[in-house]
Amino acid sequence: MNSCVWELKMSRKWFAFPFLVLISGALAGPARIEELVGRLASEEAREQARARQMLFHEGPETVPYVLPLLSHEKESVWRAAFNVLEDIANDVSAPGRTRERAAVAQELMSLVAPDKSNALKERGLRLLPLVIPQGQDLAPIAALLGDAEMREKARAALLQTGTKEARDALRAALGTSDPPFQVALLNALGELEDNDSLETIRRFAVTGPAEVQVAAVRALAWTGDPSLIKLAKGVRDAAAEGLKSEAEDALLRLLRVVARKGGNWEIAVKTYEELIATGGAAAKGGSLVALGELGDERHVTVILNTIGGDDPELFRIGIDALGRMQGANAARRLASLYPGLSREVQLAVLPILGKHEDEAAAAVLKEAAQSEDRVFRSAGLAGLGRSGRSDAIPFLLAAAEKGESNEKDQALGGLLAVGAALGERGKTHEAGQAYLGVWNFGGSNEWKLRALEGVARHPSPDALDAAMEASRDSALRETALKALIGVAGALVATAQPEKAVEAYRRVAALSPDMASLQKLAEDLRASKVDMNLAEMVGFLTRWSLVGPFPLGENKEGWSKEFVQEPAVDLKACYTQGDQNLCWKEVRGSGDLGKVDLLAEVASCEACLAYALAEFSVEEEQDAVLSLGVDDGEKVWVNQSLVLDNFRIGGLVVDQDKVPVHLVKGANTLLLKVYQNNMPWEFCARLLTPEGNPVKFRQ
Repeated sequence: MNSCVWELKMSRKWFAFPFLVLISGALAGPARIEELVGRLASEEAREQARARQMLFHEGPETVPYVLPLLSHEKESVWRAAFNVLEDIANDVSAPGRTRERAAVAQELMSLVAPDKSNALKERGLRLLPLVIPQGQDLAPIAALLGDAEMREKARAALLQTGTKEARDALRAALGTSDPPFQVALLNALGELEDNDSLETIRRFAVTGPAEVQVAAVRALAWTGDPSLIKLAKGVRDAAAEGLKSEAEDALLRLLRVVARKGGNWEIAVKTYEELIATGGAAAKGGSLVALGELGDERHVTVILNTIGGDDPELFRIGIDALGRMQGANAARRLASLYPGLSREVQLAVLPILGKHEDEAAAAVLKEAAQSEDRVFRSAGLAGLGRSGRSDAIPFLLAAAEKGESNEKDQALGGLLAVGAALGERGKTHEAGQAYLGVWNFGGSNEWKLRALEGVARHPSPDALDAAMEASRDSALRETALKALIGVAGALVATAQPEKAVEAYRRVAALSPDMASLQKLAEDLRASKVDMNLAEMVGFLTRWSLVGPFPLGENKEGWSKEFVQEPAVDLKACYTQGDQNLCWKEVRGSGDLGKVDLLAEVASCEACLAYALAEFSVEEEQDAVLSLGVDDGEKVWVNQSLVLDNFRIGGLVVDQDKVPVHLVKGANTLLLKVYQNNMPWEFCARLLTPEGNPVKFRQ
């Protein structure tokens, strides 16, 4: 064992891992490691597993002890040893462990020495890339590049290592290798993007055998150097038939990087045009893809001329390339060429025209949508649906109203798509026309539901009647509620407050869930519409308050009857210290009926207040008292205690729900509300057992 490893062993063994000394029993240091290595060589799987775990924790100093087991005749043993070494190699490769990493790499390098078996060399070549640091001498691995049996594994190890020394070794081997291995070496250098190898690789692209020239061009492609295009074209032109597709692939790789780097657009697209004219099927396809990304309106004709043959794959690639071309000029050019195209190509490009907001493209789509040919009508409608144009709506509406079943569904789907596109652009009126078309002509609840979902996302004042109608259908009610909230906001924005109130009242009557109720409350606050939502959805808003009273030590105030509850006298006043506390009348907020006790009673901590609401109902009935309180509450209904909930926590509307019984005529609700600190507020409403607001008067 060298001195570096021993130093590492001493520092890690006795200082970095003191707990291992405690579990090692009477053994320590080398003896402990040797004992664990013996277990690793055991045939018993459980012993091997325990030894593997413990040896890993012993650290890098175990490497020289484990290495001999890599030559063990039993596969289970050498694999166990390999796993230990792999774990350690990965561990010491972490940042900050440079010395340990170098020491482990040096130990593992012995596995690829000339006197070792090929099996052992192979295992070493699998481990070494995990741990080799920059600056490590790689001569033992480089020597294997000249070994016919080991050279490919050595090449793969150097590629994975990727250090400067690894790249130097790969480059140096080029001059002494046969053409097949030169190709493999060039592939590795290209993958590593080695700047230092560029001149060497360029020479091989000029003077090497044909297959080496192709590999050299491929290895240079990552540079994106436009000066290499002429060289790459020459290699491609000189390549024999069996190599031509590889040479064209290398040229395409170079062109992609040239185009991506920018500044050489003209030479790139010109070369793509040449490949389309003279290349094989793969080169044509790759060039079509590139022109779809880079080309302008001039290349529409090039692509159309290329896909006119009998190759279905080339047809698919070309149509896809046309679909990815950007700009109004390309769409305009495609529309102008449309009349002269074959039926097959016309049908394929109609959906493409639908992706462009161009008048010429729209004119083609409208004509197709009115064709006597059912297939063209369908394709035209599909294109109009993709267009997102407001002038597509009349054509889609006509098909939705009078078209055959398939066309009707296609038109309805197109209206939804156009509505969504227009809504995203803020054209809510036009979007509303599209959604209303789906509502009016869809027929089924499925289409109506999708129309309502569109209205909810992009509300239009025009959708009020449809949303109101939908709210009366139980299957549509939930979505109609969301749509109504949006439509009400749109009505406010367009200065139609009376209709907005109509929509808001309908929402309130639908017993909205809490999320919808809070959204409605927010909208009402923002709109300043004169409407008391709280009373409409069952909140009690008229209260009498008195306080504050002290909670006292051990919460003694919670059980103390400060106001002779539950039978209270609203005319009474109460002496509390130097204060004379009397009942006062307040109103809860108009949205959710909240009463702010900090504002209405006092700013205090660990204190109490009382709130009394008087109300009447026309019939005796069971109900649910739904409360939100910050912090805790004690509750009496008609002087009967129904809830005692001392707690600390913020207000959550409808958090506490208590079954209560109301008598015909006058009823009372008394709250005793605890304040810990920060906000101090409450709200309460009366609901039927089914969740609808109770009708009451205050």
